[in-house]
Amino acid sequence: MKLIKKTFQKNWQEYWLILRYYQLYALGSFLVIVIFATITAIKVERSYKAHGEIRLESNNQNSSLKLLDIPIQDKQEQASLAEGVSFLSSSSLVEKVIEELNLTDNQGNLLEYDKFIHKLNITQNEKTEALTVTYTCNNIDQSKLVVNSLISSYINNQLEIHRHKILEIKNILDEQLASALTRLQHNRTELYQFLEKYEQDILETSDEDNIKKLREIDQKIESAKSEIQKIDQEIIEIRLKLGTTASPIPKFNQNSSSTKNQALDSKFNVNSSVTTNLKLDKSELETNFYKTSNSKVFIVTKEPENIAKLTEKLTIYEAEKKIRLAQIETWEKSKINHHKKSEINASEIQQQYQDLLERTQAAETEYNSLFRKSQQLVIASNQAINPPVEILSPVTIENNLSSRNKEIIIISGMGLGLILALATVIILEKKNPSLKTTEKICELLNAELLGRIPNLKHFYFCDLGSSKPILPERSVLEAPYSVASQAHKIVYNHLESDTVEQSIQLVTISSSASQEGKSTFSANLAALTAQLGKKVLLIDANFHQPKQHEIWQLSNSLGLAYLLKNMAKFEDIVQSPCLNLDIITTGFFIGCSLSLFQLETMQELIENVKKQYDLIIFDTPPINLYPDALIINKFTDGMVLVGRTGITNSDNLIRAKELIDKLQPIILGVVVNDKMLSLTRF
Repeated sequence: MKLIKKTFQKNWQEYWLILRYYQLYALGSFLVIVIFATITAIKVERSYKAHGEIRLESNNQNSSLKLLDIPIQDKQEQASLAEGVSFLSSSSLVEKVIEELNLTDNQGNLLEYDKFIHKLNITQNEKTEALTVTYTCNNIDQSKLVVNSLISSYINNQLEIHRHKILEIKNILDEQLASALTRLQHNRTELYQFLEKYEQDILETSDEDNIKKLREIDQKIESAKSEIQKIDQEIIEIRLKLGTTASPIPKFNQNSSSTKNQALDSKFNVNSSVTTNLKLDKSELETNFYKTSNSKVFIVTKEPENIAKLTEKLTIYEAEKKIRLAQIETWEKSKINHHKKSEINASEIQQQYQDLLERTQAAETEYNSLFRKSQQLVIASNQAINPPVEILSPVTIENNLSSRNKEIIIISGMGLGLILALATVIILEKKNPSLKTTEKICELLNAELLGRIPNLKHFYFCDLGSSKPILPERSVLEAPYSVASQAHKIVYNHLESDTVEQSIQLVTISSSASQEGKSTFSANLAALTAQLGKKVLLIDANFHQPKQHEIWQLSNSLGLAYLLKNMAKFEDIVQSPCLNLDIITTGFFIGCSLSLFQLETMQELIENVKKQYDLIIFDTPPINLYPDALIINKFTDGMVLVGRTGITNSDNLIRAKELIDKLQPIILGVVVNDKMLSLTRF
């Protein structure tokens, strides 16, 4: 599906370019028919009768406020058809319309009320509750303006009434909004006070979780005490080796521990087998610990090195013991906090919290809903959404037979003009097989687009501060800041960016056929590269239609032919029209040019210029006409093909592609002289 859509868009773009290409011919054909039809229609007389139809909604207020979802408490009386007729025919409104539109009679005086009413006709339909306003006049614009003015005045009047009713409802809604805000603030205050009274983890933790945490804390305390006993034993042994008595080991306060465990015993089953076993293990460990701590052994160590190591170990053990004691103290405090939490009825507290939270959320929802409706009412009063009057039919003109003939003639003329314009485009396109799009040229050549040169004329090339016209062939040199220079700079940047891995020093420039602008592009590309500070050599290798000596206004008496035949030296044929740019013209030559490129001097020339120049450009003849470009390309790093929209055709490109596929040269890309690319678009 995406492929079909992409193809459809591509085809329409191509059709649009073809239409633009022949737009002058198409526009001329269209205007001829339209002008002829207009002249014919002018001779036909007209009569005008403008009428418009409006309908009053059955409930003006509800129709505008149903969209806002706002309940209506008090009923308002709806506007009746009789009131509409009375308002539209009232003297105040009629006089206002006469003055605003400057309606006059045949004598040039302002139209009187009676004469206006005589031309005005208002009919009512009880079934559809619609009013039809009709005004008859000799001037079509005047008749439309009158009906439009009457309908607009009536709509504006109803909208003002509508806004007034909306503002009344808004006052009631503001009172409800203030009450809802008070309730919301009260509920939020209660919720904040409740959260300050109870900690967050009490609200989120159940009794089972609390009991589980108490068990985990007890296990951590017992494990830490066991590690302390081992550390004390190590400390005693180290001190005995050092020859000092073991310092008294602090005993854990059994009474304190038992007191803290009473709350836990009241919460758990103290007679359970698990609890009994844990208590027995605890008593046995404490007994062994006290026996070990009371023993005293004296050992004197005489070696200084052992004393240092033992002292270091003693310091580490004592530090580790302090850490374990600090952990036990922290866990004891946490255990006390959990005992306190276990005494609180968490389920009841959580239920109270949920009730407060639901009431607060409900109050917030009510406030937000009322606030949103209040804002909608403000918008409704300012923008008058859903007006209470519906326009069933905009202002139209009833014409007699002659009037209809006018429209038929003009519309028919426009239709015939369009058909003739399209036929002109189709015929011209059939006779001209040239390609109109850049994409088509690149697609047939199966090569990357390096750049598009816009459609530039002689009078476009004026350097800043000068009115002297500049030729397109030398635009880059004589106007370095022109659009042409920027277009060629894009091509140069693409060549450099696409060939980072491979150094491009020799380039062949050719085309599929003549008149495609390859010589102009070669000259401008050489001038641009020279302006960038690189040494450039431009060689005109087109012996069949040489152009470079004409572009640069150089002598063609000596050139490439004389050098390849060893009839002249390199220094004799090189000409320098500007800084960093050298040019070799073809020179006068009669014979087969292919024989020149197969000489050994051609290879010697290539090796010589590669050492002297940063870029060497060969301007060669078209591929389809002469094989020179494909032969020269063997000596270069790649070929750039030049095309021109409106000149290049598919047959030439296909033949050129077949020749390229046979010899398989390196194609660096395609440059298109785009006739449809204007300066503004570029």
